[in-house]
Amino acid sequence: VLVVDDEPGVRAVTSGFLQRAGYAVVQSASGAEALEAVAARSDIALVVMDVMMPGMNGGEAARRIHQLRPDLPVLFVTGYSDIGLLPEGVSVLHKPYTRAALLEGVQAMLQA
Repeated sequence: VLVVDDEPGVRAVTSGFLQRAGYAVVQSASGAEALEAVAARSDIALVVMDVMMPGMNGGEAARRIHQLRPDLPVLFVTGYSDIGLLPEGVSVLHKPYTRAALLEGVQAMLQA
């Protein structure tokens, strides 16, 4: 699972939740880093990505990721209620989220 968040603390907590649940985690601090990781690693099965990041926001990063790997699911996480940056029908988890909510969202996307 690729975890993308510009906030180091949020990235660490999200990664820790996933690692303790048995997932292998790769971390990126930006949309650009996420693109590099997806291009370099074919073993990434899911991206958990913040929406609001400096530089390239989550919506733009996801569009570019899908140009590389159209089948790669993205679970967006956001602390904002306005998710107008995102296409319709995407999966969104609102911050702050619990470990259980994160794991439920991740499992649902990996099984889809």
